[in-house]
Amino acid sequence: IVILLLFLGIMFIVFKANKQESLYSDIRTNIKAANIVNALIKVDYNGKRLSYGLLECSQTGDCNGVKSKVEFIMQLLKENNYDFKLKNQDNQILAIGNCQGNKINYNYPLTLEGNQLNINLALCS
Repeated sequence: IVILLLFLGIMFIVFKANKQESLYSDIRTNIKAANIVNALIKVDYNGKRLSYGLLECSQTGDCNGVKSKVEFIMQLLKENNYDFKLKNQDNQILAIGNCQGNKINYNYPLTLEGNQLNINLALCS
């Protein structure tokens, strides 16, 4: 009986430890996504912040420069499994990446010059 109780106690501790690690991993991934988005919008892009490049992309529809800059930065960060989306109030403007697996999303509402944009970054495992 003592051995059985000891075995059950060890199994309980193992399962309990694995659940918390998963929770901490999700929290770390969410913080990482938030930090990446906050850094991205402050990166220099043609003499101004990338956030203004995203605004121009939403207004003109020409997103090739912004797309290549975001892809380059994500490549520097060694993030290969992600989805980056830019939306205005009506529709999706830009979508980059191919996220497969469990997603941790971070949404960043961005207001520039009276325009409301929403940046969404999903990091996947």
